[in-house]
Amino acid sequence: MKLRTLFLGALIAGLAHAGAAPADFKPIEVKLDEKETGTIEVYGIHLDAYRGVATDKLHYSIWAHGDTPASQGDTLPRLQLQMVEDEKWVTKFEAPLYEDWNKYGISFPYQDAPAGYSDTRLAPIHRCNERLMQTTGEARKDFMYKGATITVAKAYVFRGFVPSTDGGGGKVDWMYAPLTIKCLPLDHVPVRASFRIEPAKVEKVGKFLCPMELKLHGFVESRTKFQGKAIFFGPHYLSAITDLDYATAGSRNINATYKIKWNQMGGLTTAPNTEAKKQDLLFHFNITNQNGTLVRTPEERVQVSCRKIKSNAPTVGDGMAVNPAN
Repeated sequence: MKLRTLFLGALIAGLAHAGAAPADFKPIEVKLDEKETGTIEVYGIHLDAYRGVATDKLHYSIWAHGDTPASQGDTLPRLQLQMVEDEKWVTKFEAPLYEDWNKYGISFPYQDAPAGYSDTRLAPIHRCNERLMQTTGEARKDFMYKGATITVAKAYVFRGFVPSTDGGGGKVDWMYAPLTIKCLPLDHVPVRASFRIEPAKVEKVGKFLCPMELKLHGFVESRTKFQGKAIFFGPHYLSAITDLDYATAGSRNINATYKIKWNQMGGLTTAPNTEAKKQDLLFHFNITNQNGTLVRTPEERVQVSCRKIKSNAPTVGDGMAVNPAN
């Protein structure tokens, strides 16, 4: 067991002894406000790894109450909120202690200290990189776009301490406090987009079934407030412009239709037994911000072809599909 573990063990084990005080002085109680706990933000400049901590100071809210002895009259005991620094208890905040629950604040500069009652360091940069390395494929893309949250359950040890007025050890109560580590998105563009293509309106052309339209299905997601525009474009084609306006994080689906021109572009002949030439089509789904700057442009390249009608086969449908060009 390392020296820090031994030291903290001795500190915590000695709390009961430190509480020796007059009989009318009841033990104080402290508890953490779980809605107001410390958060560290970790950032990365590129998509490959996290590099630094953006947080300078941590803030916690702590509730406390205790007995106010009659022997002290209206003079309230002084509560000291403390944490361990350099292997000793250091007071971070001091205020009167009341009989009813009262909320207090404690703030201190962030440093990569050992976590709680252990020899393991907080190491938020390492923890974010380790979580990133555990992801692959779509999960990794989501991580880089959305970030992640890691909770260290026992990051700090706090105590409430009321010094004794008669020279005794005073009264104490202590607690573990968690730490939230926010691995910020490595992808700094707040918007992402994707789209897919599927054939539609399959019709009989001679002895072949041909898709006459392509349905373009786009998806736009923003993790913050965003204003901009979205548009599909392809061979001799521009869709209608769609305005994007996200007051907060949000997403939406955008759809458009591309009409396939077999006669002009595919060289379809009048002979009923001649198949139209396969078409290789490239489409982009462009997202621009309110200044007109392009921020996302996913692309899809597909090959579209007709299918010969089998004997006794229906004249529509037949499971027509498009294939990625690559």
